Amino acid sequence: MAEISKDLIRGHMDTIVINILAQGDSYGYRIVQDIKTMSGGQYEINEAKLYTVFRRLQKAEYVTPYYGNET
Repeated sequence: MAEISKDLIRGHMDTIVINILAQGDSYGYRIVQDIKTMSGGQYEINEAKLYTVFRRLQKAEYVTPYYGNET
């Protein structure tokens, strides 16, 4: 299997996150794990980068965050 370029993934991070959220509500740590799983362990996003993506998507009004409890 050919390795996925990190630059390619970075350039599509908004789309990747929206795709994950389109499947149902999620949260930061879970999305980090989903990306790692979906890439076969080839790519890990750090949470700081993920929250940058969240802020960009929120500013563009593509997502609406909410805070829930641990259950």
